[in-house]
Amino acid sequence: MPTNVAGFTIFGAIEQKWLATGGQNGPLNLPTSNETATFDGVGRFQTFKGGTISWHPETGAHAIWGLINAKWQEIGRERYGYPITSELPTPDGKGRFNHFRSLHEPGKPEKSLYWHPETGAHQVFGAVRGCWIAQRWETGPLGYPVGAETPTFDNVGRAQKFQRGTISWHPETGAHAIWGLINAKWQEIGRERYGYPITSELPTPDGKGRFNHFRSLHEPGKPEKSIYWHPETGAHQVFGAIRGRWAALGWEKGPLGYPVSAETPTFDNVGRMQRFQRGVISWHPETGAHAIWGEISAKWWGIGLEKFGYPITDELPTPDGKGRFNHFRSLHEPGKPEKSIYWHPETGAHQVFGAIRGRWAALGWEKGPLGYPVSAETPTFDNVGRMQRFQRGVISWHPETGAHAIWGEISAKWWGIGLEKFGYPITDELPTPDGQGRFNHFRSLHEPGKPEKSIYWYPNIGAQEVYGGIREHWKNLGWERSSLGYPISPERDRPGGGRMQDFQNGTIGWTLIRGPFVEVVRMHRRIITPSGVALGGWAELELRQDGHYTFRGHLHDSGFLDYQFQVRASIATNAGMALVVQKSGTVEGTESGLSPRRDFDWDERDHSKLIQLEWPTLQFGTLQIAKAYEYSGVVGGLESVVKDVVEFLVVNVALGPQAAIIHFIGKELGAITKANVVGVGGIPALLATAGASFLLSPTLAIPVFVGTLAATNALVKHRPMSVEEYAFANLVFKGTLPPRERIILTNLTGLGGRIFVAPNIDGGVLLNLGDEVFQNPMGTTRGSNYPTPGEVFIHELVHAWQLERDSFIPGWVCKGATSSEYTPKSGQAWNTMNIEQKATVVNLWYRAATIGETWTNLQKLEELLTRPKVLQNEYFHYVHNQIRAAQD
Repeated sequence: MPTNVAGFTIFGAIEQKWLATGGQNGPLNLPTSNETATFDGVGRFQTFKGGTISWHPETGAHAIWGLINAKWQEIGRERYGYPITSELPTPDGKGRFNHFRSLHEPGKPEKSLYWHPETGAHQVFGAVRGCWIAQRWETGPLGYPVGAETPTFDNVGRAQKFQRGTISWHPETGAHAIWGLINAKWQEIGRERYGYPITSELPTPDGKGRFNHFRSLHEPGKPEKSIYWHPETGAHQVFGAIRGRWAALGWEKGPLGYPVSAETPTFDNVGRMQRFQRGVISWHPETGAHAIWGEISAKWWGIGLEKFGYPITDELPTPDGKGRFNHFRSLHEPGKPEKSIYWHPETGAHQVFGAIRGRWAALGWEKGPLGYPVSAETPTFDNVGRMQRFQRGVISWHPETGAHAIWGEISAKWWGIGLEKFGYPITDELPTPDGQGRFNHFRSLHEPGKPEKSIYWYPNIGAQEVYGGIREHWKNLGWERSSLGYPISPERDRPGGGRMQDFQNGTIGWTLIRGPFVEVVRMHRRIITPSGVALGGWAELELRQDGHYTFRGHLHDSGFLDYQFQVRASIATNAGMALVVQKSGTVEGTESGLSPRRDFDWDERDHSKLIQLEWPTLQFGTLQIAKAYEYSGVVGGLESVVKDVVEFLVVNVALGPQAAIIHFIGKELGAITKANVVGVGGIPALLATAGASFLLSPTLAIPVFVGTLAATNALVKHRPMSVEEYAFANLVFKGTLPPRERIILTNLTGLGGRIFVAPNIDGGVLLNLGDEVFQNPMGTTRGSNYPTPGEVFIHELVHAWQLERDSFIPGWVCKGATSSEYTPKSGQAWNTMNIEQKATVVNLWYRAATIGETWTNLQKLEELLTRPKVLQNEYFHYVHNQIRAAQD
């Protein structure tokens, strides 16, 4: 039954709902109208002093009152939606709400009106309401709505503010919630102009921060962007290429951590950069975006950020797996040079750039010989060059020399002697041509003439500097491949004035007057015996330019047997000269008792004038060491020694560098050439063994041949000079030759078929003329060099004349054997000629007298030699003033 209240009729479902809310004592109070049809003609509503009850057959009757009712009236009543609840308290106990259903809209969507004493009543509907529901209504992070939904800047999307955030919607992205400091940042940087959210605020995977992702729908490509928050850093936007790089590195869980600033312009206003907790991402249109972090980032900040260079790589692990690096490009510098910063846990982070970086890269970066940088580039002492230290060396640069690397012991030596004050490197450290050592060359740019210098290294010796005249001389000799080998000490003062430096095999001296010269040659060899022979040691031969020599060594018996030994050393030169020295002795093994003399040391020192005379060639000689040994007993007497030495010469000297003269030094071998040994073919001290033959002279041995064969009894011929031959000779020499009986002619020759004169061991003079001249010395010619009969005989007799007058016979023999200049210069003084030139001027005078003439007896020859024109010949004064006057 309808009920009349205050003049209005209430009935049905509306009456029941009114009574349920407390009737006139409830929030609705008394009715102010009769029930009326709603806008769609389906529902019914009735107004009251405190609100409204609205009914629809699908939703039933529900009451709305207070400010929610006022808002509902304002926004269209049932056109907004039929209530599907009466007004209810919110779960948080602080507000009120009604839910609604819009029955005339497709899908009949639910909507709401929420009220809070601080915010008032506001409608929430659509996707925004759905998002708010997902965030737990007013109990969630957003709180109560503080305004109605409004259009966004592009009039496509919609947004609604809440107490602590915003829900933004776009048909492409949907509705997503932003709150707290992220929302504040988003509001600050343009809201949807920055981007529509594509996520609600979410916790970061590391559990420490919060984030929203966004999409900027009005920008080309619709790029995604983000805002990240952390309690220590606040909220900061990240977008563009920088965001892409950060995402690729693992977002906040990556090496950079959270952003601590917004993106900012770089110094040139072209690039962009953004700081993060542990690093930076820097971007430029030419290089893209790359990340720098940790100590490398700190170093980059300290040296100028992008003014040093834009990164062209992220921080990466080094190929050796121990360090980290970034490469950079300096886009404002000419040529846009690349640069780098490298980090190692033991060295820290250091920048490398310019020519020094180029050199380091060429050497293999940190995997090369230098290792990691341990300092920044610094100026050199002259403020012109630059240098940078690395773990195992240095790279030094100067505009005149470029950048070059020094490492290892050479680097340590260079540091110790003054760095670039010693010289700027002009090479990297390089292997020596012999493959055994290392070196750097340097140039001292502050010294007059900018001289070159060097540091050489060899195992077990270390690094030694070489410079000045001593270096130049060593260089001219062939560096370490010369007979001197590697330097073993620095340059030092020389006794008597000047400077000197020791090398493996000798010493170079220098004086102001003489300049550089080889002062000492020293050759050392190990003595090694076959397996099973318990004998070993070493020997060393040292020669000095003043003729002094030292032959020293050590042998050790480490076994049971005693050994009798001989150690021989030879130095052979390219000029055909060789020195030989020998030491014999005994070492004892266990068989000699409880205290055997296992060691034998010797140090023999003496002087040889021949060493002094032949120093120019001996200083470049090559050392050979040979040994002989027997199990106890004596290794032969004098004849055995002679035989052994000859065989040694065959194997180690004559058949090696083809020595023309062998000189014996030392006490043991000095006795050989004094021995009365019966020789081949009856010639004293002509010895043959092992397929070779040698003529022994005082302290000398000369290889000899008959034709191309070694001397044998069957081949060797010799005879005294005949009376006629002596008379022939005296037509030239006028009684100044040695006595006839001392002059012996042989058919021997030296190396290469050379005719030569030599003193015999018995005091005679041997004219070794070869087969043809031996048969007829007065009537034989010898090619274009000796075109007249007897001319070659006269030439060799001059050597016999010279030998008679030379106070140092070994020196004279060596001069003859090694002389290569035969022709005198016009008007040359006699005392400036070598022995061959002196002999040549005599045979040239003889030739001038006899050329084109025939003589059949000595009387006729004498007439030819005494003609006025012959006595006026340019060479006659040598014959008259020297030969016939016995003045050499």
